[in-house]
Amino acid sequence: MSSKRVFSKKRIVAFTLFLIFLVIAWRVQVNSLRQRNQKLFIESTLQQITRNVEDEIIFTAEKALDLLCHSPASLALLRGKTTISDPQTVFEVETLSRLVGAGLVYIMDNNGTVLTSSSYEADSHSHNDPSSVYGNKRSIHSGNAVPQRNTIVGQNFRFRPYFTLASNGSDVVYPAVGVSTGKRGLYRSRAIFDEGGVMLGVAVVKMNLDNLDRILDKCSLPTAFLTSEGITLATNNPEWLFKSFREISADRLRRILESRKFADQKIESINVRWTPENAIIDNRKYLYSSAMLSTSGLELFVFQPSNPSFPLTTLDKLILGTTFGTVLGLIFIISVLLRDINRIRIAEKALAKNEENMRITLESIGDGVIATDMQGRITGMNRVAQTLSGWPILNSMGKNFHEVFRLVDISDASDPAGSEDGKPADLHDESKPQTESKPQIESKPQIESKVPAIQTASSIPSAENPVDYVIRTGQPYSMGDNVILHSITGEKHVISDSAAPIWNDSEMVGVVLVFRDITDKYHLQQKLRHTEKMDSIGRLAGGIAHDFNNMLGGIIGCAELIRLDQEERGEDSQQISTLLDITSTATGLTGQLLAFARRDEATVRPLNIHDCISSAMRICEKSIGPDIRIVTKLISDDPIVAGDRTSFQNLFLNLAINARDAMPDGGTLTISTENFLLNDFIESSDNSTNLKPGKYIQISVSDTGHGMDAITASRIFEPFFTTKENGKGTGLGMTAVMETVHSYGGKIDVFSRPDKGSTFLILFPLIEGTSFRTLPQRTIQVQGVGLILLVESNDVIRRNSTELLEKQGFEVLAAGNVEEAVDRFRENSSKISIVIMDLHLPTRDGQHCAKILKTEKNELLVIGTSGNLSAENAAAMSGINLDGFLSKPYTSIDLSKVIGHLLIK
Repeated sequence: MSSKRVFSKKRIVAFTLFLIFLVIAWRVQVNSLRQRNQKLFIESTLQQITRNVEDEIIFTAEKALDLLCHSPASLALLRGKTTISDPQTVFEVETLSRLVGAGLVYIMDNNGTVLTSSSYEADSHSHNDPSSVYGNKRSIHSGNAVPQRNTIVGQNFRFRPYFTLASNGSDVVYPAVGVSTGKRGLYRSRAIFDEGGVMLGVAVVKMNLDNLDRILDKCSLPTAFLTSEGITLATNNPEWLFKSFREISADRLRRILESRKFADQKIESINVRWTPENAIIDNRKYLYSSAMLSTSGLELFVFQPSNPSFPLTTLDKLILGTTFGTVLGLIFIISVLLRDINRIRIAEKALAKNEENMRITLESIGDGVIATDMQGRITGMNRVAQTLSGWPILNSMGKNFHEVFRLVDISDASDPAGSEDGKPADLHDESKPQTESKPQIESKPQIESKVPAIQTASSIPSAENPVDYVIRTGQPYSMGDNVILHSITGEKHVISDSAAPIWNDSEMVGVVLVFRDITDKYHLQQKLRHTEKMDSIGRLAGGIAHDFNNMLGGIIGCAELIRLDQEERGEDSQQISTLLDITSTATGLTGQLLAFARRDEATVRPLNIHDCISSAMRICEKSIGPDIRIVTKLISDDPIVAGDRTSFQNLFLNLAINARDAMPDGGTLTISTENFLLNDFIESSDNSTNLKPGKYIQISVSDTGHGMDAITASRIFEPFFTTKENGKGTGLGMTAVMETVHSYGGKIDVFSRPDKGSTFLILFPLIEGTSFRTLPQRTIQVQGVGLILLVESNDVIRRNSTELLEKQGFEVLAAGNVEEAVDRFRENSSKISIVIMDLHLPTRDGQHCAKILKTEKNELLVIGTSGNLSAENAAAMSGINLDGFLSKPYTSIDLSKVIGHLLIK
């Protein structure tokens, strides 16, 4: 092929045109990419400024207004209960203004007159000077004028729209320039109502726009906040301040000036031509984006100068050049293309890195984050959300939200607290329809704003999940701490959830949800409630035991005196002995109450638990009714356990009474025992005790009554829980049973079904290699001489103890209070060697009296008595070293032992 044919004119022209086409196409593509990147940068800047302004100004003013409207001082001022100069009201307003950084906080009555306000600082030069609004970049004060402290109390602002709109019940956000201060601000106002719904006045919080100026000054792009009239209220371009971006007619300008919304500022129009993507301001072209700032009435505009297309000068020279220049031009174009392609790749890598950083951030968040599209299909979720649901991300993508996340209202769960060992319990009843919430919508949702008020569970329809609600209404949603999430693995989590719409400009494109796992927090709250209940029971038990011990003391004293008289006359005292045995058992009961109230360790000694069961059943045969048959099968060949006989007897009596109440028409109560070898840890519904491997005795208490459902059985050991009618049960019997079992290292479980009766299984550890026998108690009466001062507030105990001591050979001086005791001691101090002192005396306690007597006679022996203290606690409380201690009710034997021990010493 000849060179002429290869380099013919037509080929050269065609090749040149092809090069021109490539250059033009390249330039168009590059300009398009650059314009798109500029748009993304503008959008990012817009979102960042919007978030900062809403956080620092809008939401801060909302919180301040809530506090002001519910302040007791504000209500008292509006009701006329306090004066305008009331220091409490002024202090609260000033403090609130400083805390939230407000420019001004004040309260108006129904006529618009300011009753109280926070002070502001201004001088005579700044009211009409536009430059005073520019923070640190523009001087607020001119010359050396000294700012003066001012107030607006007494001024009337009923002409202001924020007063009239609030008076009509609206929640008002009003941007304007202060008439008094000349400073720009965002006025947030709301009517204040009393309990009957009668309006008392209007509360106003003015947030100065100084912070807004500082936010805008940090922005590299021209920005402006426009009011609804199109007038610039804040900007980082001083030339735009108080300029209108919309054409203003003379009539409209007159109305704006009359409203004094911008005080005395001069309002002018800027030459602006708008297109959907561009704005030409003073013959300069800008890309822009805008967004409404919540409900503030301000619209934020972010501008960026539009870069002109690069001139094709090089290409023109290429076209006009010689044929030989085409090759060089091609090389140049290819190099430029490669350079821009490289830049695009760098931009794509940066975008991919940003996306990866966003993914890492989401994966690092401790809450579950889920995103869906407008059809409720899952488009993404982080690792925590996968763990909570049990669904891998690949399996959940594209599935409907309610298929992956099964939410149940905590009030519909069968056991919301779960197990106390931290494992979730069966929180869902399969027979019940599943609903995410149970509320009614209180008002029609508004979707004009991109940041509407968050809806709680009390305003969501009961059959609607959060995704459906947000898609339907466009409003955020929160269910608080009232939701249980069922995972696909069967685990249940108590969660705090919220959902919000995802906006792309003004279009909602999906929903984002945040789930926080608060299961551990929920369990801690449940345990705290249980602890508070047990503390209340302890205080009640201590008071009851103290009073009951005083009564038992009187009974025991009288019975012993009768027995002594009968023995002196040679009469049979068997009935009195029986009475004393019964009071001894009652004393054991009060001792358990006191141990429970003081959280003392239970008394532990080896005993045959078969004897405790037999003794309790003998009582039950005469008390639980003839229609109930008692069957005992005590087949364990090793029934020796460590414990307290009275505690075990009461345990079996409580179980028998519970069985009797479950069999109102009669039935069979069966108690059996057998040996049980535990080789490993076992699990049951009673998770508060872990049993160690070893030998146990298993006690089964069964009835043929009406039984219980699963929910009732799970709560049967809770304090104050009862299924009986009012007045027929305290809800403490089964709690006492569980406490006794745990006190001696045991474990209790219940198995029951409706109409199938109930069975309680109890395990107690056996004492291996221990043999014992019951030794008879020896009763020794000490005979003595000398004078004893008996100080006792209870008349019966005082008389009985006096007579018992006299029968033992002592002389007794008795006193019923501190004053009487001190007088008698001082009259006979040389003769008195022992004082028996009640530590709980009326008017002034016995501890104080004992200190006085010890001070006057150091060698005096003091024996303390109390119905609700142990010996250690009594000594600690009295502040002295007691020589002896008697726990009420005490017998003559107890009295003799303590006195005899002191006399021997």
